[in-house]
Amino acid sequence: MNKKERLILRSVVRTKYSPLSPDTLIENIAGKDKRAIENLVIGGYIEEVPRDVAGPRGTRRIINFYRATEKGLIKFKPFYKKWWYSMKTETALWIGIITILIATGSIIITSMSYIASVNEDKILNRPYIAVDPSGLDELNISKVKSDLDDFSEQLIEKQVRFIIENTGQSPAAFQVDLTELKEVGVVEIIPQKNTEGVIFPDESKEVEYLLEIHSSFPSTDLEKKEQEQYLKKMQSVIAGDMEYLSRIIITYDYLDKKSEGKYKTFIDQKFPKLNFSENNSGRIDGYGSTWIVSFDSE
Repeated sequence: MNKKERLILRSVVRTKYSPLSPDTLIENIAGKDKRAIENLVIGGYIEEVPRDVAGPRGTRRIINFYRATEKGLIKFKPFYKKWWYSMKTETALWIGIITILIATGSIIITSMSYIASVNEDKILNRPYIAVDPSGLDELNISKVKSDLDDFSEQLIEKQVRFIIENTGQSPAAFQVDLTELKEVGVVEIIPQKNTEGVIFPDESKEVEYLLEIHSSFPSTDLEKKEQEQYLKKMQSVIAGDMEYLSRIIITYDYLDKKSEGKYKTFIDQKFPKLNFSENNSGRIDGYGSTWIVSFDSE
């Protein structure tokens, strides 16, 4: 509806005389603009009302008079009346829209429920590797590897042992990583037992490594630097500036996704309570660490 058509409709709505004759509407109100009247009729704002009127010489004829429809009348009413009229006249449309919204909502809810169910099933059925780290508290000397008379050149072997258990519902392919296991004087880390492989639900395995370590206090500049760095890191852990001193990482995943290693269990050496002191000989007195198990966010 253009501006002129709106003005014509306003005049029709406000007139005291209804219906209006063609002369009154077309000639006077519309200014002979028949196209505007036709558009208003087609748009449903004005309707034609046939009237039987007297013609010349006693004849009768049918002439279309014009009046505003309910749609035309409501055009100039307050918004709430327009809304109510729309609800009455376009019920099927509104029912269709509401039906579509309900169906869309149902699809969204169903999809979300399905995704939640899949995620829950995934969480419940995935493998979980838990750890008993108590064996790490005792790094027992297994033997002196070198028979040299010079004690400062002797190597000792320390056993590293801890228990892993799959508390999940699926078998897991796992691998143990000790590259972040720190101790002064370590020459080599030697895998011994169950450092990688497959672990089934409710199955436990003992993981074992050997650490080859210099038995003496640091003698070379390199060894002294290594111990200095170790002590600085320990102090940082104690002060809370670093999270852990040593870390063992167990990476694992479903059997068919062994190479991905999606899940991780961490065993961190920390110092929850410690009175730290260093004596003149460079040894550390009064410290005690503990091994804390944590898991990734998956």
